[in-house]
Amino acid sequence: MNDRALEGRGNRTKTVPEQIADQVARRIVDGDFSDGHPLREQELASYYGVSRGPIRDAIQELERRGLLEILPRRGAYVIEPTINSIADVFNIQAAMAGLAARYMARCRTNEAIGYLRGVIEELEMLAEQKDVEPIVFVTPCWRLLSVIAANCGNEHLRRMMRDQFKHSLWGVLWGSQSLDYLTRQRRQWMAVSSRELLEAITSGEDERAEKLMREIVFASRDEGMRIIKAQRGQEVDPSRIMHDRKFD
Repeated sequence: MNDRALEGRGNRTKTVPEQIADQVARRIVDGDFSDGHPLREQELASYYGVSRGPIRDAIQELERRGLLEILPRRGAYVIEPTINSIADVFNIQAAMAGLAARYMARCRTNEAIGYLRGVIEELEMLAEQKDVEPIVFVTPCWRLLSVIAANCGNEHLRRMMRDQFKHSLWGVLWGSQSLDYLTRQRRQWMAVSSRELLEAITSGEDERAEKLMREIVFASRDEGMRIIKAQRGQEVDPSRIMHDRKFD
């Protein structure tokens, strides 16, 4: 596939600090480190079998992702993401992804439409399977977003979406597990919605494309919130839900 894509999953080998940051981020999201827990450079260096240099870089990366607070002369402390903060990053992604879909509908090329169609055909094929690992289904979902961002014709937006994946909680949530697409029904809904999105972009219906893209992200947000709510027993602030989709 020759489309320009977001720098992220699968495009290059991650550096040691990035790999360590990914692992620590996952542990923070999973609750292995509580809010306010100090992260000591030497302890992490011993745990991962590296010098303190890569650990220092990993800590700085975790701060960029909003998962650590670095206090002068005191060290780094965990900021455990709440259910509200997780909803927030999905809302931000929905806004950017919707805008990218709108731009692509206006600036579409036959080549870009071909790339997008290929991804959606893969989604449709996977959705028909009775048993498919959710993380396997997530991969073309991420590629769909990547193709739209890369071909939206807005370089500033493309870079913002790239940075959102690389340096935010969004990337942590999407990078190592799936909080969504756990059922065949959800996977089939995604395939149908993606086909509708393709049709809107192909026909230049920019407003409809934006709405469909936002709804795709909002649906993933709501399914993810269900799981997090069950795991943590946390209630999300209704003001964080930016449309009328409800969850129990």
